Amino acid sequence: MTVLPSHVRTAIRQLIFQSGFDRLEQAYRTSVKSPANFSAEAETIVRKQSGIAAGAPLPPVVVDEDGVPSNDYNDEIAMLVDEFESTHLILVETFTIALFHFWEKQANGWLGENYYSHPAVMSWLRANGASPNDADLKKLQLIVNTKKHGPGDSANALCSSHPTLFAGHGTAGFVPSDKNLRLNMSMLDGFFASVKSSA
Repeated sequence: MTVLPSHVRTAIRQLIFQSGFDRLEQAYRTSVKSPANFSAEAETIVRKQSGIAAGAPLPPVVVDEDGVPSNDYNDEIAMLVDEFESTHLILVETFTIALFHFWEKQANGWLGENYYSHPAVMSWLRANGASPNDADLKKLQLIVNTKKHGPGDSANALCSSHPTLFAGHGTAGFVPSDKNLRLNMSMLDGFFASVKSSA
């Protein structure tokens, strides 16, 4: 059996990796909207549902004889923005986990292993001519382990190296966990870039 030259094997590996990566990134870009547009999108929805023309002033709040407000369009917009933000955070978390599992599966395949070993993967990539973003990939691994498993070794390691990722860090009784780990879209964008450039 003929063994392919190293540069050919590398090109094939990168092509297979890029194909799967592109599909995952496209799903992410299609599903996760920027929070910068949430207010405008919510207002458009409320205006359509209420028959209020674009650009027209929102009608004033009507208060009944018991002092209960109705037709508070700004409140409806704010509630929709809250719903958008909740969904957004769930999607960011989901795609963060999916991205690491994609990376883990690819890396395990390259090494012929069943379990991910970050140091082994970094060594293998360097030996095969790649320049992996070691720090970002380790951070991604710790974030995903924390989100999946809650308090423990990964959460403690992540908090030691990146304490600002956790809400409430430094307060009495603080324990790093999935509940107080904060993720956002720009962080996930950075992880996509790091994974792409590391293969």
